[in-house]
Amino acid sequence: MLFSVRVGVLVAVLTLMTCSNLEVGQSCPPVRQRTKEIIQMNGATSPSGEKHPGEILYQDQIDGREWTEKAADVPQSVAWAKLNDVWHPVLRIQMTGIDSMRRITRFGKDGEFLDTTVTAPPPPPPQPTPTPIPVPKES
Repeated sequence: MLFSVRVGVLVAVLTLMTCSNLEVGQSCPPVRQRTKEIIQMNGATSPSGEKHPGEILYQDQIDGREWTEKAADVPQSVAWAKLNDVWHPVLRIQMTGIDSMRRITRFGKDGEFLDTTVTAPPPPPPQPTPTPIPVPKES
């Protein structure tokens, strides 16, 4: 049920995005095909069409957890890494660091290092400049 609601919302958003800039009298192009394309953009296949081996192992060494997800259940940007213009399937994602700063490292076949990303909290907002208080002149 929740999936069908999400798909329905996705179709509505795509229709609005596709049809909102049309002139009066122009017909809205079919959205159904584009919606299918977007829903199918998962990690099961690379952007160039290669098939993923199947699952990705997640190792969260901060929380001490491990789990797997099917490549078809994650976006292509998670399941695939492009190195030297070649798409490599991501088979393991390792998270290290501390709660406020994590290093996310992705590995491919035979433990091949693919890439790493470091996440950190945003910098603190700038402090306001204090307003100078005038000092009375002594007479």
